[in-house]
Amino acid sequence: MVLYFGCRAPDIDLYSDEWREYPKDLGGNFKIYTAFSSVQGKEKVYVQHLLSGHREMVRKEIVDDGGYVYICGYAKSMAKSVEDVLRNIVGDGQEGDAELQLLKMRKRLQLDVW
Repeated sequence: MVLYFGCRAPDIDLYSDEWREYPKDLGGNFKIYTAFSSVQGKEKVYVQHLLSGHREMVRKEIVDDGGYVYICGYAKSMAKSVEDVLRNIVGDGQEGDAELQLLKMRKRLQLDVW
């Protein structure tokens, strides 16, 4: 299981203690990548930046290995940006659009956004 998690800063991450326990609880089958957008003195990092940086791994997990994607958060900008990056990862142009629609139709891409 791979989790990409983003929030404004590490000190407001309500789940940070839990994240550290998951690799042990899941027998090492858990990896988390965190993105923080408002850490003073540091460049903004968003989940979509991390996904882009892990393009090959993300494509393999979703397309080749049949992985599932859950996007949770702010619908207006975050969800759209993450979907745009995923679209480019799973295929080029219309192929990416078709693959994203197929993932949604098969319930392998779920959104819980507000």
